[in-house]
Amino acid sequence: MLRPLHAVIIALAVALLAADDPAKKPKHLANRLARETSPYLLQHAHNPVDWYPWGPEAFERAKKEDKPILLSVGYSSCYWCHVMERESFEDEAIAKVLNAKFVCIKVDREERPDVDAVYMAALQRYSGSGGWPMTLFLFPDARPFFGATYLPPKDRDNMEGFSSLIGRVSEAWRDHREDLAKDAEALTSAVQKAAKAVSAKAKTPLNKAILDEGQGQLSKQFDPDFGGFGFDAENSKKPKFPEPSNLVFLLHRDKTATHAFSKRQAQGDRSQEDGPRYTRRHGARRDPRRPRGRLPPLQHQPILDDPPFREDAVRQCPTRERASSRL
Repeated sequence: MLRPLHAVIIALAVALLAADDPAKKPKHLANRLARETSPYLLQHAHNPVDWYPWGPEAFERAKKEDKPILLSVGYSSCYWCHVMERESFEDEAIAKVLNAKFVCIKVDREERPDVDAVYMAALQRYSGSGGWPMTLFLFPDARPFFGATYLPPKDRDNMEGFSSLIGRVSEAWRDHREDLAKDAEALTSAVQKAAKAVSAKAKTPLNKAILDEGQGQLSKQFDPDFGGFGFDAENSKKPKFPEPSNLVFLLHRDKTATHAFSKRQAQGDRSQEDGPRYTRRHGARRDPRRPRGRLPPLQHQPILDDPPFREDAVRQCPTRERASSRL
């Protein structure tokens, strides 16, 4: 049996050997994220990208240097967030362009659900879908003008690569700033309008008719072939990222309906052979053999009254095709 002193010496020796192992050492010096406490941000602390955490320092620099902002949002258990980090944010050539042409902000959606909610609403208005990693480009005053989710490092399978996109965004920022500003104004106004609508609905007292309507809308999102919610009949390739609150609602409705069904059976009603059922899956592509990622953490109440979403003007939201043509 080792004495306590011997155990300490062996532990120190192992630690020193690990420190001298080149494979254990980071390839790059720590950036600003090394001072953060979020596990997700710390995972990016040794990227060659000059990341900023969300805060005034990044926006002040963007205004001073007149640069667009790259906002990247994810969370520590997000599979595709790690893939994009490995493929793009650890790439020296991509990092060089990002550091020269953009101010880069990294956000942990579990640490800042308010920021995530606002910009996810913008991304969904812009592209018709959302997910993580969330990749947006902003004006220095935080207005978004372009958004996407995961992007491969280079063009492949009819999908634009991240390196190509940042080049086009940089050129559009230089040559077509006014057009981007119009898109940012329209997108911001659309998000604000949606936020006001949600706020108005929140003041409506709940009743059975509203619950039935919500259940009916969610039932249309059920995938009849592969299971799970988030299915879109008009876009069968759309990834499924069901919200946990929706599943909790359906489970509660199922429990209520099952109780009523059991009561009817006890009274001799055999009109139904089975009670109501709901199927749930983790967030995935429609085909379960091609997983998209895991179910994200519980959604938080969005904070949509923060700048830049306080303007009252309402304009038509730019379509992805029209906005993409500007880049």
